[in-house]
Amino acid sequence: MTQPDERRLEIAAFRRHVIADAVECDGEGLTALVSALAAREWVDPTGRTVTVTQRTLWRWLAAYKRGRLLALCPAERKDRGALRAFSEELLEGACVLRREK
Repeated sequence: MTQPDERRLEIAAFRRHVIADAVECDGEGLTALVSALAAREWVDPTGRTVTVTQRTLWRWLAAYKRGRLLALCPAERKDRGALRAFSEELLEGACVLRREK
């Protein structure tokens, strides 16, 4: 795993903030606490108001227990820097048509 950039660390810190109470919970009432956390609205690092599902909270808790804060960083895309919306051939064909016009 490469060293996370600042944006990914901000997201990890936000996720840790969301699950903070659940991490400290001794196990009793954890399910009710996760339900309550899922019912809340949160302000993410970009300033948007978001909700987080229970399933996501459980995933974040498991990841945090496995690898602490760095485990909460979003994974980098394997296809980073590559075209995803259009194939190379389609884009090249569009460029050819544009040049003809």
